[in-house]
Amino acid sequence: MNKILFGILIFFLIFLPPANIWGQAPPTIEQIIEQRQEALMPKARNLVREFSDRREQALRMAAQRGWTLEEALPDGGIMSLQRIDDNGMPVYYITHLNTRAAATISTNHLWPGGRSGLNLSGSLPSLADRLGIWDGGSVLDTHQEFIGRIVH
Repeated sequence: MNKILFGILIFFLIFLPPANIWGQAPPTIEQIIEQRQEALMPKARNLVREFSDRREQALRMAAQRGWTLEEALPDGGIMSLQRIDDNGMPVYYITHLNTRAAATISTNHLWPGGRSGLNLSGSLPSLADRLGIWDGGSVLDTHQEFIGRIVH
């Protein structure tokens, strides 16, 4: 009987304390965010640099070949040169008229006169001097009108 009790005592002394003594506290949310940001920031900087390099190349080729840099389209959209593809052809980003997109997802029902009756116009005082963009690309942080004013 003493050997069994001694064995149980040895088992608990050997296997339980290390779990409490050497165990690590789980990382906090802040630590996880910081670790992920540290891992992602170099990748983000590389992507921004790559985008800028490709855009510069496109602008140089456009100047040489007389390509359009940006153009307002008849339907209200905008076409903008972004880069050169692998075949040496220009790649343009094109936005489409927002009223068409709004009707597609029924946002137009929220506007003044819309059938929801909410009459949202975006003209509240709390929205003054604010611009919201929902688009296929990102805002140009270095644009002279946006420097120091962009919140992602």
